[in-house]
Amino acid sequence: MDIIPLPKLQLFATCSLDKTVILWTTNGNKVEKVYREHTRGVTSLTFNEPLILLISAGYDHQICIHNPYIKTAIFKIQQHMYPILSVKVIENTNHFVSLDSSGILKVWDFKKFTNVQTFTVETDDEMHKFYPQCLNSIPKPLKLVIGGRSLSFFEYDKNYNPTSVDDSVVVAVGYRPSNNTIVTPAGNRIKVWNALTGEVNKIF
Repeated sequence: MDIIPLPKLQLFATCSLDKTVILWTTNGNKVEKVYREHTRGVTSLTFNEPLILLISAGYDHQICIHNPYIKTAIFKIQQHMYPILSVKVIENTNHFVSLDSSGILKVWDFKKFTNVQTFTVETDDEMHKFYPQCLNSIPKPLKLVIGGRSLSFFEYDKNYNPTSVDDSVVVAVGYRPSNNTIVTPAGNRIKVWNALTGEVNKIF
């Protein structure tokens, strides 16, 4: 179902519906290693070259993290409820993303293998279902591209809700009892929040 190069190791990896992930040598095309961690067909592979980690995913709803020097998976993630269609390393970040058949896209952190964000690309409207099939990334500007009945683009670092979320880390918090507000400085902005409702009153 997928084939990717591992140039640093002079290998390439394949996966298929027979539940295996196979590492092959580029010199002679000999089988170097066979992983049998998945219980159903494997649909997608991606490789993080700096960390030397191979990621596989498939119909068994799980993501397996492999170190090509080790015979078994070093970590397994089981948080998707539907078959996984695609996994992709986001270059120059510590993240990789996974997309399942229900339209759920999850962003994962390589350091702890934890989920840092989850959102859906599917709609509840039966007349306008997206039916996601594949996923890729564009490096500059960094975007995720999801293919289905059409193409959906998501800017990777864009804040889609600036009144609720900050792009930068909040470095301090101050409470003003005189008018029941909370002040948070982040980056080059200061937000004044209503302490009773949690809404942003003003952004400087």
